[in-house]
Amino acid sequence: MAATRDVAAYLPAAAIGTIAVCLSIVGHETIGHGGACLAAGGHVTLLNIVDFRCSLARPGIDLAGTVGNLVLVLAGLILAWPRSASGARLLGLALFAFNAFWIAGYLIYAGVLNVGDWVYPAETFVPGLPWRPIAVVIGVGLYALTMNRIAVLTPPAAARPLRTAYVAGAMATVLAAALYAPARGHVIQAAAIEIGLASLGLWFAVRRARGAGDWTSPTSRVWTVVALILFIAVAAIQGPGLPR
Repeated sequence: MAATRDVAAYLPAAAIGTIAVCLSIVGHETIGHGGACLAAGGHVTLLNIVDFRCSLARPGIDLAGTVGNLVLVLAGLILAWPRSASGARLLGLALFAFNAFWIAGYLIYAGVLNVGDWVYPAETFVPGLPWRPIAVVIGVGLYALTMNRIAVLTPPAAARPLRTAYVAGAMATVLAAALYAPARGHVIQAAAIEIGLASLGLWFAVRRARGAGDWTSPTSRVWTVVALILFIAVAAIQGPGLPR
């Protein structure tokens, strides 16, 4: 009975983490890159959990994924307001963490390895500029700032639920990525890096959690239902990859 109660206590937090990561993937890949591709008159040649390709090469299409992340960062900050209900606040914290770490991590990743969404725009807009070390410095700074904001926004009692949300979100991403048969190993690895590794700072940031306001762990089953519906939709559509 005690074990059952423990699982039930963590389930809403895990569901909220799953919702947050699904929204993050759709915001970056589908609405961000995909929307920009279609708006530019192109068509999508590849869309899965972590990869996107368009028939057109445009710097704006590459940067649109980050714009999607920024929108979700702002939405997360609004929801994470201390007066928000606990479930909405946890969703806001998870949205903020996944997307802010995604932006910061991608800058570091692009600067070190010269791959990803920032390469083509940098080479187009600032040719000749040593943008890679600059990207790494900015990325590290944003990563540290994100960790600080998580500590400031997270009430101490919410530290464990937020860690649960992080683990669930990372697991959900990898599970959905495993559905892409043409390059399963690559996509699983990229998913683990994009969400799991990139957001690892959350695990350590909540050690210094000092957010204001009362906190009661969310208990509504609605979170679980919404998470299941959203995960199934994202996994079924983007998991195997588009077009099919």
